Amino acid sequence: MKQVLILFVLLCILFVNSKACSCSAPVDYCKTMQAFEADLVVLGIKTMNIYHGMQVKVLDVLKGNEIRDTLTVWGDNGLLCRVSTYTFGIGDTLVFALNYCDLAGNWFSNDTLEEVGHYHISVCGVYWLHFSNGMITGPLDDGVNSIALVDFESFHQDCLTTGTANQSESLDIHFFYDPAIQALFLDSEYFILNNLRFAIYDLNGRLVRNGRFDDDANNRSHIDVGGLEHGGYVISVNSERTIYGFRFVRY
Repeated sequence: MKQVLILFVLLCILFVNSKACSCSAPVDYCKTMQAFEADLVVLGIKTMNIYHGMQVKVLDVLKGNEIRDTLTVWGDNGLLCRVSTYTFGIGDTLVFALNYCDLAGNWFSNDTLEEVGHYHISVCGVYWLHFSNGMITGPLDDGVNSIALVDFESFHQDCLTTGTANQSESLDIHFFYDPAIQALFLDSEYFILNNLRFAIYDLNGRLVRNGRFDDDANNRSHIDVGGLEHGGYVISVNSERTIYGFRFVRY
């Protein structure tokens, strides 16, 4: 039991300090959109800070549907795979690629600040770009670091139709939580998942489930987490070479 507690504490320290994420991090905007397409892309101005988020005044909707002129966008609170919104200054004009808010900040902060209709900004790739004098600048694509605003919408669409982004090979195991079906998916390009041991802990360090994986197909496996109570969890996977960890929120 003492060893389990020590393992849980080490995992939590690792997550807080390194902000480990469940996704790869493409190196430019185009590959990011190919891998993890945003729900909304806007040209906007940051107008104020709100807790671990910000308000953004919309100047132009570049992709998606949004009629509001001011958006609430949530970032990292120290436990989430999001950009810290304090990265941006009040008055900064930027291109933001946003996703519908997953409300994860409510579970990890035990509050209700994040709401349906809000957005969040991910750290798993390039989700923001600079804007000045009619030009968007930043890591847009291979060899492309600037583009005129008037050309950006067609550039964005071209990114989505030129194939699938190369996934990072920096992680041996990839995690993906699908709240729609309450399942945690894992896959690996490097070794067989079958019979790997896993353990799931709640945020108080209590072991709530453990077992071994069975391959579904193509070296992918999944765990049904629908029976868990709502809240945040940590899963650890022992590959015999190392221990992998991933945070997820059961809605």
